Amino acid sequence: MKKLFEVVKSVFPDAVVEKYTPATLLEDIPDWDSMNSVNLQIELENVFGVSLLDDGLDGKTSIQELMNLLKEKGAKFD
Repeated sequence: MKKLFEVVKSVFPDAVVEKYTPATLLEDIPDWDSMNSVNLQIELENVFGVSLLDDGLDGKTSIQELMNLLKEKGAKFD
């Protein structure tokens, strides 16, 4: 999960990821909007080496849902 939080922090510099848990809602991340959602998707694809093109982040509401999607796509977590 550490790698995921590093990606979130890189896209959302004001995010206090140390306080985040899998239950954290994406809408609670500072500066969360549709454009930054796309930026996060691109960065997740680059870092985890997966394609989220078909799924995107639409409908994902929490860090846990992001993790589940990435795992479904073959991403490995520490």
